[in-house]
Amino acid sequence: MFKNIFKITIFFISIVFFGLVYYEYSSDDYKKKIITNRDNFEELKLKNPTSVPILLNDTNNVIEFNDGYSNMNKKKNRMFWELFKK
Repeated sequence: MFKNIFKITIFFISIVFFGLVYYEYSSDDYKKKIITNRDNFEELKLKNPTSVPILLNDTNNVIEFNDGYSNMNKKKNRMFWELFKK
């Protein structure tokens, strides 16, 4: 009995939570905030493009290519008949 009541309350709480989140993100106020933030960012980017730092490339010779052929020469010779000689 207690488990069923607990499951029902958790279900309703989750429905209310997702409903409130959907309501908040689909509201007109939130959409206006998003549009103004994007506009402000575009204005700042156009005013001072030198404020964006340029990162130097430090990835030279970091990755070594493994072609798989270097392992082919390191095969161990199998000596099945040598086992019988002992």
